[in-house]
Amino acid sequence: MSDHNAQAFGRALLGGRFLINVNNLVAAPARTGIQRVCYEFCTRWPHIDNTVPFVEMGPDRIGILTPDIFEDIRNLFEQDDPVLELVQAGNPILRMEPNVGWLGLISARNRIVFEVDAEVALDACRAVISLEESLNLDFYSFAARHRPEKIFNLCHDFLVWTHAQHFNVKWDHADNVLLSLENRRRYRNNFFTSTAMREQYVTRINRGDTREYHVIPPGADGLGRTYRQQVPTSDEFVVVGTLEPRKQPLQILEVFERLNVEGHVASLCFAGRMGWLAVEDKRRLLKAFEAYPWLRWVDGPDDATLRSLVQNSRATIYLSLAEGFGSPPLESLALGVPCIVSAVIPSVLDIPANGQLRIDPEDSTALLHAVRRLLDDAAVLALQKEIETLPLPRWQCFVDGVAAMVEERAPLCDDLQLLSYAHSLSLLRALAQMREISRDHLIEALLKALKPDVGWIEIARIQDEARAGGWTNIDVVLNLAAKMPSGAMPAAFVQAAVQSTLAVSRLRPDNWRGLQSWFKDLLREPDYRLYIERIFTELHGRSADDAELEGQLPVSEVSQTRLKALMNALTSEEYVARQKRLAHERAPNDYFEGATVQSIAWTTEALASLASEAAMDRALLIEDDWSFIETASLDLMAQLPPQEQALVWRRWAGTLQGRYRVLLDILTSRACLLKVIDARVHLELIHDVARRAGLASSQRMTAQRLAGLVTRAMRSSASSEPFQLDALVDLGDVGRDYGIRRLIERQDERDQAVAFSTLWVMMSGRAEWNEALLNWAGAQLKEAAGDKDSWAPLWAKGSEEQFRVALGRSATPEELLVLSELGEGADARIKWLAVLVSGLRRGELMDIAEALRAVSREAALVVAEKEVVERLSAALEAAAPRPLGQVFRTARPEPDFRVQSGRDEPVATAIDVQLQVHCDGDISSLEQLLALDGEEFVRAAYKKILLREADGGGLATYLKLLQSENGKPAVVRSLALSEEGESKKSQLPGLQSFLSSSIGQKGKRKRGWKRIFRLDARPHNF
Repeated sequence: MSDHNAQAFGRALLGGRFLINVNNLVAAPARTGIQRVCYEFCTRWPHIDNTVPFVEMGPDRIGILTPDIFEDIRNLFEQDDPVLELVQAGNPILRMEPNVGWLGLISARNRIVFEVDAEVALDACRAVISLEESLNLDFYSFAARHRPEKIFNLCHDFLVWTHAQHFNVKWDHADNVLLSLENRRRYRNNFFTSTAMREQYVTRINRGDTREYHVIPPGADGLGRTYRQQVPTSDEFVVVGTLEPRKQPLQILEVFERLNVEGHVASLCFAGRMGWLAVEDKRRLLKAFEAYPWLRWVDGPDDATLRSLVQNSRATIYLSLAEGFGSPPLESLALGVPCIVSAVIPSVLDIPANGQLRIDPEDSTALLHAVRRLLDDAAVLALQKEIETLPLPRWQCFVDGVAAMVEERAPLCDDLQLLSYAHSLSLLRALAQMREISRDHLIEALLKALKPDVGWIEIARIQDEARAGGWTNIDVVLNLAAKMPSGAMPAAFVQAAVQSTLAVSRLRPDNWRGLQSWFKDLLREPDYRLYIERIFTELHGRSADDAELEGQLPVSEVSQTRLKALMNALTSEEYVARQKRLAHERAPNDYFEGATVQSIAWTTEALASLASEAAMDRALLIEDDWSFIETASLDLMAQLPPQEQALVWRRWAGTLQGRYRVLLDILTSRACLLKVIDARVHLELIHDVARRAGLASSQRMTAQRLAGLVTRAMRSSASSEPFQLDALVDLGDVGRDYGIRRLIERQDERDQAVAFSTLWVMMSGRAEWNEALLNWAGAQLKEAAGDKDSWAPLWAKGSEEQFRVALGRSATPEELLVLSELGEGADARIKWLAVLVSGLRRGELMDIAEALRAVSREAALVVAEKEVVERLSAALEAAAPRPLGQVFRTARPEPDFRVQSGRDEPVATAIDVQLQVHCDGDISSLEQLLALDGEEFVRAAYKKILLREADGGGLATYLKLLQSENGKPAVVRSLALSEEGESKKSQLPGLQSFLSSSIGQKGKRKRGWKRIFRLDARPHNF
């Protein structure tokens, strides 16, 4: 797309719409004050359908996100995930909010759909809503100079400038502070959270400024609005907020220590994240939490927990030395709970003093007297009574105030968008397929985007008109553009579609979930050879001959992830040619002059979203523990763990359950989460791994709930839609189905599919065992199977025979020991059932249908002895052999990069492991870094060696050094051997070998790079 067309496209997409910056929320999603403002605003903003979220990508362009980001923001505050909560509880250093919204926000940059020139965006949009001015000030500096009247900037505070002693501001960030202040001086539409902040701005920041500025206070009702009539029985005082010096947690603790020494009964609860306390202060707090029975700490409570803490407290305490606003005191008052509050907090200075004890924050004696006073029930009741007449700001009033200001200062222009932002994306999605889908399908897709409430009669009428007129697909687009109201189909969109320059590869198609399900089923095919055969059959529409099949088999099943073979097939000329041929079969040649298969890019992106699962599956097949850790780390995080962490993981990796625990740590690491494409898919993977690691077993569905879901599924038997397993399983809890989906798809009758699914849900541990449901499912399957009962006599056979028939292998000595010792005295049928249950949960069953039937036949026994069955099956899972990758050939090609397995084996016998390519362009080795050029190389070197983004001065310096004779090696050495580089101790594979080989060996440095980029699987490499 030419620059002119790109500008026209940007204007068509953003014209008349609001832009909202979510840069900080994406960089550091958290449930704190500023982020809550974004949440409350986005859930109430009347123009949300025409608001476009964006992140900054430098001074000259912005990255446009889809409306899904607003759902992530809502989920961040509203919907915690129970499995993530358990995972977080098991890993105290894990810093995340336990919900899918947090996962979606932290990885949002991977879902940028368009990049738009900053000047075009500012000129086209109606206004830019800035609720959290970004720390990356390039874009805002440009906006402040170019279109300052378009920026509606909420000024929370100027604390870094006015109270710098409370913040750890680094010198390299000092310029950003000054630049931020300069930007705000230029903006025409600043507004403030409090009168105090506005006065501070016009008297200290921008002295002499006589412009009119609005004060729009954030709401107090974020946790609700109630009144309290009775004095709580609790003697606990709650301190809400991050534990940092400015909030004075140690001073509060000392007062309560004194109170308890005096004999007063007064408890204290800190509710918030641990902040940037000095080491000694943090140690003292943590020691106090363990030592004092009257003291506790609730780390990062969600809204429901925080609401309960405040409502059940005697009073809250907020003793901050400086704040921009200070929401916790207002939220306490909104719940009818009195508060002891610092007299300098801006939020309370704008309201009457009802219900509050305002004190000097530096006067510990005043706090002591205030707490003593509120230990008296009469004093608490009196303050509660005062709260009933206290006027408090509401969030709806905050949003209405912003909307009124925008309407006044940025009135609606002629470029009103007739379609919502979401429907504009649907229109682009339909236009992109103009040369791929049939005429009728194109008409339907366009009309549904243009008129969301369109009926089938109108669609059929346009299709008939097109048929009678012999319209081509281009005619369809042009004629519908003429029929629609002016502006409904922007000319820039139509032109780009007609000229085949419409670049929408980052949009997700309507069948995104369907594509993922298809690829999951392919990737989970147990037999690798059959997996390759299915790629040929399902993607190329033909069978592979023996030579082709052998040529596609890697050296070993662990040589590469399964994703590589599938990705190669999707991007092959044969697949593209077949898709174009199919497109022409769907539409006569005169519908379009040549097929352009946009859906291939979408299909490839859907496959890329499963990269973590493919990498995890490959890592589990690697026998050597060190190689397992290295490969999983580099595939999933593009970096090696610190040495201390690697040693911990090495201790865990000796067992299969321990390996899942290692993978769980990696999957929840920030480095891995930043690469996630689909947060929902990643959450499902975390659920599955957490369950297998034994750290989080999801709560089992009750029999009543399962029965209700089964009844609903059976009532829908008349539906033309096929039955899906998701109808019986909660979102994120399907995990590995190990063949049940394919079994369901093969059933001719819906009741059989539901019966198999019901048995699987109970047998996999997702629902409680229930005799009635087992008998019902067994009856459906018995009727379908007739007299077939091939596994019925197996319970009377020996364990070896049972394992051979059910799992296709011999039992290990450990498994036999489990059955003989833990199963001592148990009925032989119970042991047989435990073998089947453990086999299903590990995905080892030879015939899942026969196993499900066998369990249904023993309904009464399963329910009566469920504790024994569960105990035995869990022990069998732990004792089962670790799966190993199959080797297909002995001759191995030299890979670009490999991990050598087998610490004590010679290199010639080691199995090469090719690292997975990262979809976000990240690198996993020095060799990959050296393959980059120019500014991309320097920026990547900063990220991988100094572990930070390049600053402007450093970028210019190293770009100049890049032009020297030594070029890239000189840049790498200079960064790595700098004081900062040596302190960061980068774990980039190949870096230490490169540095060692380059010292005093300049003449030898050009010898084969592959030799020094090997990863020897030994502990010292960490």
